[in-house]
Parts: sequence; structure tokens; C-alpha cells
Amino acid sequence: VVQGLLNGNQGVAKAYIGDAVTPKTEAAGFGMVAVCWGIGSVIGASAGGFLARPAVNMPRLFEGTIFHRHPYLLPCLTSSF
Repeated sequence: VVQGLLNGNQGVAKAYIGDAVTPKTEAAGFGMVAVCWGIGSVIGASAGGFLARPAVNMPRLFEGTIFHRHPYLLPCLTSSF
């Protein structure tokens, strides 16, 4: 539900594809947007889950760092780049 509510980028992507493709390649362009959106949703969620709580999951690297006090800082910093 939240992803659907915060889905403003998809409209922009579709508008760009509509302007960037020819009528002959329009179906492939819009199909590529859908495929990339789906892959990005899966990879993004997986990466965020992997990077969450690094002090608990990878204590040798992150024990006693700022990531111990703020367990979700690493996925937020990673997604901001």
C-alpha cells in the first residue's frame, strides 16, 4: 500500500519513455520500465534487509560504531547515494 501511495516516480518514467521512444519501439520501452521497476523493488528491499542492523549481523565490522546505536543508518545512507 505504501509503495503504491509513494509511486510518483513511475509516472515521470512513463512520461519520459513516451517522449523518448518511437511508435515502433513504444511497447518495448514501456515493458522495460515495468521490468526494471519490478527488479528494482526486489533488489532494493533485499539490499535494505541485508544492510539493516549491521552491528548485530556483522559484529566484527560494526560493533561499537554508530551503526550499533542507529541500526538502520547503513541502509538509509546506502540508498541516499
